[in-house]
Amino acid sequence: MPASESVPTPLKQALDLLDCFVDEGDPCSFDHHGGCQTHGFLSLKPGELCPHREALDLLRKVRGA
Repeated sequence: MPASESVPTPLKQALDLLDCFVDEGDPCSFDHHGGCQTHGFLSLKPGELCPHREALDLLRKVRGA
């Protein structure tokens, strides 16, 4: 599903590509050091968001969901 029909073309293309790389059904799983094991972001500090989650949040915001 396209991220948004109302954004300029280059940005719309970037959001549509981002949409291809994130999966809402693939939740983060953090280890005892705070790294996201699911998406491979192992150097996160405790409390820091996984970039995959940040991308999902951005797409939801753009979509208005």
